[in-house]
Amino acid sequence: MKKTLTALCLSAALLTGAVMPAQADINLVPQDLSAAPAIPAERLQQLSWLPVDTSHAQTTQLTQSGTQLDVNGLTGAVAAYSLPANQGELTITLSSEVVRNQVFAPNVLVLDENLQPAAWFPSRFFTYQQPGVMSADRLEGVMS
Repeated sequence: MKKTLTALCLSAALLTGAVMPAQADINLVPQDLSAAPAIPAERLQQLSWLPVDTSHAQTTQLTQSGTQLDVNGLTGAVAAYSLPANQGELTITLSSEVVRNQVFAPNVLVLDENLQPAAWFPSRFFTYQQPGVMSADRLEGVMS
């Protein structure tokens, strides 16, 4: 069975001080893969890939003591997920909460079954969202 692999490569670059609103790219799937980072397949295969259960929400806490990536100038905490190829369309909302005026600025790289880039969501895709009744202030982006 073929599987589509989704890698969430989250940078460790922290934004400090006042977080200013940013404009998101209007495309749900940015098509410019030339800016996507080049990560060797052997390094990707060493990551702990977590299967995604799409029947419920999933939360992942990234920490400095968790899985880290340090390759070709790309450094930071990483979460890697795998999805079955017969899943169909999937919508993912990624939120990174602001804590003590600091926030992880996520970068998301989606890979195909051959570990080749299929989509690239750089940190500028995730926009600042003000706190609401049920949510903290955060960077957030919705990907399909």
